[in-house]
Amino acid sequence: VNIGVGPWLTRATQSTDFEPILSWLEESTGFDCVLNISPNYDSLQSDLLAGHIDVAILSAAAYADILNEPNAKTTYIATVVAGEKQSLDSFYHGYIFTRQDNAGATLESLKDRPFAFVDRGSSSGFQYPMALLLSAGFAPNKDFKSVFYLGSHDRVVSAVADGQVYAGAVWDATLLKAQEKGGKFKVIAETERIPREAWVAGAAVKSEVSSALRDALIGATLETKTK
Repeated sequence: VNIGVGPWLTRATQSTDFEPILSWLEESTGFDCVLNISPNYDSLQSDLLAGHIDVAILSAAAYADILNEPNAKTTYIATVVAGEKQSLDSFYHGYIFTRQDNAGATLESLKDRPFAFVDRGSSSGFQYPMALLLSAGFAPNKDFKSVFYLGSHDRVVSAVADGQVYAGAVWDATLLKAQEKGGKFKVIAETERIPREAWVAGAAVKSEVSSALRDALIGATLETKTK
């Protein structure tokens, strides 16, 4: 089963992060599960619809795009939950952030500054932050000095940290992890709740395969261990 993901983080990080759940799926279903990291969100969606991958792990924005695609046939499998044992949830947030030493930074201070998004297909790295900016009366196409699409959340964090851009938009977990590693950042604004990723099977995937994957995913808990 070829399982596709978007370029959320670096390839090495994502390969490591997904290894346990893929091992669990292989043990539970008997399928060989192979991770495919797409170069961008558009490729992930098109590969699923074309049958080049069997299952895609889609952001809320990407799944909405596929549901709006004429004649697209997919099967919903499950939605990711994450968090600590006492606070598991099926949503997260996007952050618009800058360096901590940018004193007095606000949405208004973003004007005439360079800004970094992840990808137009990213929920937390573009679509929800863009909606936040528009609702605040910001006109990104003319108010920013320049706009960059850097392809992954890690790259946006690095660009802000290095001063290559004044601010950026990322997934909350990426920024929190960077802060845990000593990064000094300030959150300027937080998006509304974003549904976590959906596992979605393509049209050619047999129902028994989707069902087996669903049972294995839903059967996993924080205490689950692979062999």
